[in-house]
Order: sequence, then C-alpha cells, then structure tokens
Amino acid sequence: MVCDLSVMSEEAYYYQAFAAIGLVPDGGASWHLLHTVGRKRAYEMIVSGEKISAEQCRELGLCNRVVATDELLTETISWATELAAKAPLALRYSKEVLNFSQNSSLTDAIVNEAALQQACVLTEDATEGIQAFMEKRAPRWKGR
Repeated sequence: MVCDLSVMSEEAYYYQAFAAIGLVPDGGASWHLLHTVGRKRAYEMIVSGEKISAEQCRELGLCNRVVATDELLTETISWATELAAKAPLALRYSKEVLNFSQNSSLTDAIVNEAALQQACVLTEDATEGIQAFMEKRAPRWKGR
C-alpha cells in the first residue's frame, strides 16, 4: 500500500488477518486503508478478515493494474520501462503536487501547482519536450 504504483497478479489477494489473531493493523495499514478506501470500507476490511481479490483491489484503488499471473514480471517491467521513458522532473513534480494536495485546500493546491509548473517550464527538459513535439520525434530527457 505504500507504493505509488502497483501491479497485482490475478491470483493475488489482500488480506487483513490482524483481528483473527487478536491484533490491530500495524505498519501504517490503518492509515493507508483509511485514505485509500474510506473509513467504513477500511474498518470492514480490518474487522472481517475478508480476502480481497486483485480485481477488487484495483476497483478500490489498492492497486493500479491486475495482470495474468504468468505475465506479472513481464507486464510490470514493461510498465516501468514505459514510465522511465517519461520526463523525470515532470514525474517528480507530479508526485509532489499530489502529496501536497492531499492535505491542502483547493486554493493552496493551485498555488503549489503554479509554482511547480513554473519550475518545470524553466528546465532543459521542458525546452527539449517542446522542441521534440514540434519536430515530431521522441524527446531525449536529461532530468534538468
């Protein structure tokens, strides 16, 4: 649950077994569940000990993708490779705006987005991205 992005095998499941053994969630599980699926569903998952299928996890936002078990490694590497080809600063700042916005007002989120957008506009990567678009070619990102 701590990962920004995750892929599950179609045979995988999520299981909160704590109540079944007389314990409470640990390692931040309660916080992550609460913020991902909401209070009622999080509490239900914690106290029921129900196994949540990979597809249900995707629907609940606990993972991003579900793939065939025998394709898990291949599909995950493929997605990671696709993401690694994107502008690194844009990815970094996109994560930053989401983290900031999670506990901010709309006004503060907009101000933060504008500041980080300005930081991106001034980079070599932004210049390269625009140039590559105009030349109809793949950009060559440098991360600066």
